[in-house]
Amino acid sequence: MAQLHLSVLFLLLLATIQVALAELQNGRYKIVSAVKSAPPPSPLGIDPQGPVSPVITGGIEQVWTVRKLEDGFYDIFIEHGGKYVLKDNDGDIIASIFPPPAKWRVAKHQDGFYTIELPLDIWPPKAIFLPNSAPGAQPRLGFYELPLPKFLWEFIPAEEMRYKGRGCGQDTFAY
Repeated sequence: MAQLHLSVLFLLLLATIQVALAELQNGRYKIVSAVKSAPPPSPLGIDPQGPVSPVITGGIEQVWTVRKLEDGFYDIFIEHGGKYVLKDNDGDIIASIFPPPAKWRVAKHQDGFYTIELPLDIWPPKAIFLPNSAPGAQPRLGFYELPLPKFLWEFIPAEEMRYKGRGCGQDTFAY
């Protein structure tokens, strides 16, 4: 019985170490939905024309700075004549230079994908999802629901994503 208890503790410790190692590192990223579609979704971005901008797929500015805060949550923003912070606006996802700053929980899932969640202790979590993959689609905030892929995001280091050309009326990218 004691051996079984130690085995369970070891497995829990190993799982904790794996999650800690899987944390998203500070850096500059393009954030792309895991939704499978043809053509694939463009990275999230903004078309800044004022102090508040909706977040859309394929926006002009697409490089997000991700910074882990001391409390374990993340600050996600675009620098464009000011710090446009990723925020929830009653279910719509926007980027705004107005305070207060927003915090997000970035949780690792299978195959290198993440969810971007409100930092609340609720179940199911409220997370950013892409309702469709059309060019210019605006992500929304909602409770997890199946299928999960619409809630999953890939954080691709900006320097790894190269412009490949135009196709099907929108930019396409190579990884």
